[in-house]
Amino acid sequence: MTDNVWKRNEIDSPCIKICTVHPEARICIGCHRTIDEIAGW
Repeated sequence: MTDNVWKRNEIDSPCIKICTVHPEARICIGCHRTIDEIAGW
């Protein structure tokens, strides 16, 4: 039996679990994404 059933072809998230948004730039200092990019992920 293989594990192919459970594998998905998804892009790995750039999140590194340091979720803090810079108040002026409005970009996460961990993954460098905007709020809209994070919400759409």
